[in-house]
Amino acid sequence: MSQMLHMSIVLALLPLAACGRSSPSSHVAHDLGRTANDESAPQWYDTSDEEYFAAVVNHKKGLDRAHMVPADDPATLRLQYWADAIDHMLRKRDVHKLGSVPRPKIKLIQSDEANAFVSGVRICLRLGISFSGPVDDQGIAEAITFDRSSRYFKKSSNGQSADCIQSSFSDDEEVSLATWQFSAYSNCAPEFQSRTVVLPASCLEAGRHGLGSIRKAKHLVVYSTSNQITVLSHVLVPLVEDEAVQVLAHELGHYYMSHQTTPSYQYGAFYRLGDTNPAQKPTSNPEAEALGKKLVDAFRGKIYFDDYASIEGQRFHSVLFSVLRNLAFELRAIECAGDSSCAKPCTLMAEFFADSAKLKPLEDFPWKKPGDDGINAYRAYEQLAQACVISIPLSNDPNVPGADQTPATSLKVSTVEQYLGYSSQELSNALKPLPLDENLGQLFDDVTSKIQDLQQAQASGMNQVLSEAMSFNLAVYTAEQEADELSAEWIDQLGINPAVGISSMIKLGREWAKREPPAFGEVPSDQCEALYQRGWRGEKGNSVMVPIAAWEGAHHSACYRAFNIDREIKVHNLTEYASTVRPEPGEPRWDEMVVSIVRRENL
Repeated sequence: MSQMLHMSIVLALLPLAACGRSSPSSHVAHDLGRTANDESAPQWYDTSDEEYFAAVVNHKKGLDRAHMVPADDPATLRLQYWADAIDHMLRKRDVHKLGSVPRPKIKLIQSDEANAFVSGVRICLRLGISFSGPVDDQGIAEAITFDRSSRYFKKSSNGQSADCIQSSFSDDEEVSLATWQFSAYSNCAPEFQSRTVVLPASCLEAGRHGLGSIRKAKHLVVYSTSNQITVLSHVLVPLVEDEAVQVLAHELGHYYMSHQTTPSYQYGAFYRLGDTNPAQKPTSNPEAEALGKKLVDAFRGKIYFDDYASIEGQRFHSVLFSVLRNLAFELRAIECAGDSSCAKPCTLMAEFFADSAKLKPLEDFPWKKPGDDGINAYRAYEQLAQACVISIPLSNDPNVPGADQTPATSLKVSTVEQYLGYSSQELSNALKPLPLDENLGQLFDDVTSKIQDLQQAQASGMNQVLSEAMSFNLAVYTAEQEADELSAEWIDQLGINPAVGISSMIKLGREWAKREPPAFGEVPSDQCEALYQRGWRGEKGNSVMVPIAAWEGAHHSACYRAFNIDREIKVHNLTEYASTVRPEPGEPRWDEMVVSIVRRENL
């Protein structure tokens, strides 16, 4: 995506007066005073440390038990102090709703990533599961996992796996839990027969699944929300203490609302931003939904070119690295025509791919950009690759033998298509049919050129839809937005100025920008801060509407989140903090703890 195009949209900043109309049915803010979506106990699970390590830490890339900050470390204790303060305040207000909710526990992990999260944990029930209708012997599995949030069924190879917490519920409690899990969907009413949950076939047909022909399993596996709240240490570094409390309150919003187990249909309403945030959770209107569907369809058809890291000066697109890695020995056989002593370019390239020491710096390539050693290794590979591929003739003749047959004198174009599909089926389909060039080198040049053309055409089409969404002031209400809005309400009641949520989003936006490229229309943090200081007005005094920008997930762009929190504060007149005594956690000072965190990061 062109950075110049991105910045031209941002700097224009859509005027509020021109498109600030709002449908009467389009509400923006969350419903004030809500603490939980419902009070059903099974949606939370009081997770032990060992269960947390097995079910969460061991399955999150980049996390390591060895990096866990001790529970008695001052930083962990401080975060737990604030979590307890919020928990106590909410229980005092909503004791009937939170009576069955376990106390949240903070897990601080040393990391250079600015993030925090609430996790779902898999609970392996003793109950079996079956769908109505005939089931043959091939249709039985060890376990089937049901994700209540996405209504997705998938086959699990082992109902006793280490990342699956064995149920400690009584038989009656398991029945209650299974009933609650499926109660969110009208055509999934369960029956219970001999310790088996029997669901109507229509329950499977109406949702999504990865079961194939499987229709029965010995164990039903479900998700519950863990009470262990994970905080990655670097999220604390750019923040003052009250801003860190807002981040923690956001995660507690996810926890108490149990977003991990809440059906996704309760969120995702498209609506049009108005001049202010009304005081209710948003509902959609037909015009916004139509534009939202257009946007969703555009993203569903998107080829994710950004999934591939690029290296300056490379000749071939990075996806072809994976293709050649799979084809290396086949190309050697074609080039050498059965001569085992052959030392031609494809042989040298095959030896490169067989050398684990040479490949080590490229172990995450092409999905992740390598360091300096990896860049040097890539250039050595591409020098070998260029010499190899020009020597490989191509054919479309289906009767041409493969490289494992004799004689093998050329490579079938369909074989290249096959290996492209292994890397990205969407990209392979977009490139078909591949041309019948004279040799593989010409084909790789053509493929690289066509990918660049596809990328430019896709960016143009996506930008057109995104510009339309921005002009409309389209928004979508997500669980992340709800957690932001809850955090503002809660810290206000705790005695902290909720405006710290605005400054924390601006600061974290700077951190996230170091790791991720900006989304289309995203307002950079420095410009966002200037807008906030001017009361969300442009340099000429015109009111502006900050675009969501980040449409591909539940997290909106950092500047939009700051903008929305400010609107939330105003619509609910969140000023209770001014007359509320803020808790005082005592020593050590926050800045001293941050220095300690940075010191550990640098070790």
